[in-house]
Amino acid sequence: MKKSIHTTIKKYSKKDIFLISLRLFYVISGILIILTGFLDPNTFYHTDMGIRLIILVTLFTYQSNLIAIVSMGNSLKNSIKHEKRTNNIFRLFALSYLTLTFIIYNLFLTGSITNPYSFASLFLHVILPILLILDFIIDTPKIAVSFKKSIYIIVYPIIYFIWVLIVGYFSKWYPYHFINPNMNSKIGLFFNVILLLILTLLIGNIYNLIPKLKNKLKTRHNLHY
Repeated sequence: MKKSIHTTIKKYSKKDIFLISLRLFYVISGILIILTGFLDPNTFYHTDMGIRLIILVTLFTYQSNLIAIVSMGNSLKNSIKHEKRTNNIFRLFALSYLTLTFIIYNLFLTGSITNPYSFASLFLHVILPILLILDFIIDTPKIAVSFKKSIYIIVYPIIYFIWVLIVGYFSKWYPYHFINPNMNSKIGLFFNVILLLILTLLIGNIYNLIPKLKNKLKTRHNLHY
C-alpha cells in the first residue's frame, strides 16, 4: 500500500502538485465564501432566502466567481488525471469575467461601500481573481483562442445586462449604478454597456497574448540550441 501511494505521488511534478493544491484551495474556499455570504442575512441586508438568492444571482461578482470556480474545478480534474486541457475558451472567458470584476470593483466601487474589504469581499474581489490570474500564467494554454472565437466572450455579459434589466424592472433594484436606467440616460446606459463589453473583449485578448508570447519565446530558445 505504501509503495502504491508513493508511486502515485511520484508521478506528479512539483508544478503539478502546486497547481493541484492551488486549484483545490481555490474551489473549496470559493464555494465556502459564496455559501457563507448567501446564508448570512447581513451580506445582502435581507432575511428572506428567496430575495437573497435573487440578489446573489444578479450580482456580477458572484456570477463571475461561480464561473471561475467551475473553470478551476475542471482544471483541477485535468491536472489530477493528467488530461490535456480541452476548455481553453471557457477558461479564458472565466478569467476575463473575474478580471473585469477585479478592475471595476477596486477602481470604481470601493468608495461607495462602507466596508469594501471585509473578509468575504477581499476574497471575492482581490484574492480569488489574483489566484486565477496566477494559475493562468503558470499553466498557460499552448494554443491561443482565435480572435473570431474570442468575440463570443461578450455573449454572457449581454445576457447578464438583459437579466439585470428584467430583475430591475420588477424589483426596482439594480446592483450597480452604471447600469441603472434610473440613474443614467438611455444614451449614457448604452454607452456604459458598450464600454464594458469592449473592456471585456480587450481583457480576453490581452490574456490571449500570453500563450502567443510564450510560444514565440520557446521557438527562439529552441533556435539557439
